[in-house]
Amino acid sequence: MIDENVKKEKIDQRKIVGNVENLWKSGKTEGIKRFLTQNGYRLQEQIGAGGFGEVYRVEDEKGQNFAVKIADVPSGKIRFLEREAKLLWDLRYPVFPKYKAFYKTEEKGYLIMEYLEGNTLEKFLSAGRSFTEEQICSYATTMAQSLSFLHRRGYVFRDLKPANMIIDPMGNLRILDLGCVLHVREGENSKVGSAPFAAPEQLESVILSATCILLGGLWNSLSTEV
Repeated sequence: MIDENVKKEKIDQRKIVGNVENLWKSGKTEGIKRFLTQNGYRLQEQIGAGGFGEVYRVEDEKGQNFAVKIADVPSGKIRFLEREAKLLWDLRYPVFPKYKAFYKTEEKGYLIMEYLEGNTLEKFLSAGRSFTEEQICSYATTMAQSLSFLHRRGYVFRDLKPANMIIDPMGNLRILDLGCVLHVREGENSKVGSAPFAAPEQLESVILSATCILLGGLWNSLSTEV
């Protein structure tokens, strides 16, 4: 069932970062645009940016929307993008974006994936949006089931937070940004994550375990808005 409140409060993501045509004029995206065009995609607009790359909306030759996350190879950020591409391909869990393709050049990596419409949970909370008890339980259940899916396969998310979750026009919660997901066998010491939503051992940079994800901060963020 469509959540009418979500539809009414939907924010045009194009206005958040700005139209990509302005970036083209600066020459920043010329190489990106050229590469994507060669592979059958038209660059439309930038829809996000983070510590590990930038995200754009693109259209394929049939006019279908996709998201492309781009990371620089020389910076070392490419390893997070490669990890995310592999996870999306291997796991294929319906809460995560669907994998489409992955490309890598000497300079950049390109992850093409499902374009998710909607707004992040962070923006809803920042705007003072309240949620019903039924919605909170539904979202918390989706989070817990998604983490359980990862944990059963030996993965920890490391950066589960409202900014990495989207409420789509149908009122469903989707989880983004799997670049920080890590398998426990990798035994990596890491402070990757966001302090308000991280487990203490994560911030202390000890080896991660399958218990290193806390839902309490997220649950509190939702329930305090009721």
